[in-house]
Amino acid sequence: MIHAVSFDEVKSGKITDVYFERTLEILKAKGVNKTVKAEFVAKGLPRDWTWGVLAGNEEAHEILKDLPVKVRMMPEGTTFRTWEPVLEISGPYLDFGRFETALLGLFCQASGVATMAGRCKIAAGFKPVLSFGARRMHPVIAAMIERNAYVGGCDGVAVSRGAELIGQP
Repeated sequence: MIHAVSFDEVKSGKITDVYFERTLEILKAKGVNKTVKAEFVAKGLPRDWTWGVLAGNEEAHEILKDLPVKVRMMPEGTTFRTWEPVLEISGPYLDFGRFETALLGLFCQASGVATMAGRCKIAAGFKPVLSFGARRMHPVIAAMIERNAYVGGCDGVAVSRGAELIGQP
């Protein structure tokens, strides 16, 4: 057994903070379902850094694609700054509110990996950099790490499934 959830569990809203579940219950009980716009921003970055590299878009798209909402996202691999919206969702809150926790997790984890890969590439003077980070991470997220290290600037990866995701040998 591996302690992880399936995509179906994420898509069904099972990975959300309890307060979102309670908020949705209250809104449904009161018959409230306003159309809203949610913006996803980084309020701050570690060590007062001024930029990050956006990643996690493909997974976020999979969660949002069948919902009756409008979505705007910065392109994956884009350098973003604090308070810049990287994702905007417009639509009835009850249709997407339960996904905020999962979406934040996807973007934060993936962008964190991509950002650090970009910083490693710069520190290496833009010489070739390979990702070997999977050997110290939970195997369920190894391919995600490799893929997003590539998005952020690594030239290659060490895990077969990660290589498949980026279309590299």
